[in-house]
Amino acid sequence: DRRLLLDVFQDECIFGLTMSSYKQMGVYVNHMRRETFQAGDELTRQNTGGAPQVDDKFYIVLEGTYVLYTDGTTDGPEECPVICEFEFLHGMPVQSTAKVESETLVAYSLDRSTYKRLAAIAKKTGREHLNFIRDEVPVLQSLTRKEVLTLSQHLRSTTLLAGEVLVARGQPVTCLYLVTSGVVLLKDEEPSHTCELLTGETFGELELLCSCPAVATIVGKEDASLLMLGREEFLAVAQAILE
Repeated sequence: DRRLLLDVFQDECIFGLTMSSYKQMGVYVNHMRRETFQAGDELTRQNTGGAPQVDDKFYIVLEGTYVLYTDGTTDGPEECPVICEFEFLHGMPVQSTAKVESETLVAYSLDRSTYKRLAAIAKKTGREHLNFIRDEVPVLQSLTRKEVLTLSQHLRSTTLLAGEVLVARGQPVTCLYLVTSGVVLLKDEEPSHTCELLTGETFGELELLCSCPAVATIVGKEDASLLMLGREEFLAVAQAILE
């Protein structure tokens, strides 16, 4: 279910579009709760007057179908797997009643208090990036604190799953990658040429400097967390170091 939820976050969710990596989305997904509903159950109920009813959850539907009723009318079964996200994010009254149509429906929910807590934690990301560069990445330790601070603002987080190929040998390389946790493999055509990259090690800088394709296939040996720096930002930093 987790991979399906991550895909929905990336493709369908409003605030998922503001996240740069599966790692960021995964933090929210890990705190979602699986719920099962029966035919006729209501996931949300439209606010029809009186005190505004603000929904304290939003849902991602993985199995089953539902219908949205607005002022008692509906256009039939909904295809969008995300329910009530807009109202949830903006603290607005619920616009429609979502009622289960299929025999059963499986959805994952995220409550408001958890969302606010995770959003507050996410604000610390820039500081964590700065500390990581300063302490763990030898190739960048010659930068001044101001340069590192500027650099950290351009970094994005991503997750490389075990067995997942990030870049295949011969493909263009568009980023410098920094390993923050886990183990990444660099595989050449010869099995004996495979090497491991651990926390604090980088890859992609040679390809970016020389404008050449990947000299090895990059694959996760185990789930790994990475920081990414785009080509333009990296080349600007590299030029500053050379000068």
